[in-house]
Amino acid sequence: MTKHSHQIKHLRSKYVRFPLDLKPGTLNQFRAVCEDAGTTPTTEIKRFIKKYIEESRTKQYFVDFNTGAENKWADTLEEAMKLAEDGLAHTQQPVTVYDGEREVACLPLIDGEPEGGRCKK
Repeated sequence: MTKHSHQIKHLRSKYVRFPLDLKPGTLNQFRAVCEDAGTTPTTEIKRFIKKYIEESRTKQYFVDFNTGAENKWADTLEEAMKLAEDGLAHTQQPVTVYDGEREVACLPLIDGEPEGGRCKK
């Protein structure tokens, strides 16, 4: 086990990579502009994504079916939980409900049935 194995394991369990292809000149200019502003390209991309989500979403709760597709939005937590419970039977994956970046619920499957509370990480 290397010195950074625990950090790498944590990163892989909590984050996903988002590859982005850019022309070298564009990336070099972006890096230079960020450096001049005292920031990093990664920080600015994350800031943009967060701002874009906040400005663009019209509903409060995000229901993530953990399948990479067909996620849904809901106005209320009750509506989100109903969507999550209904989705469990179809996806056979834990379903996570978010309020912004904050996880508010995760419904795991226990013996094929939904179980409220937190998913085991």
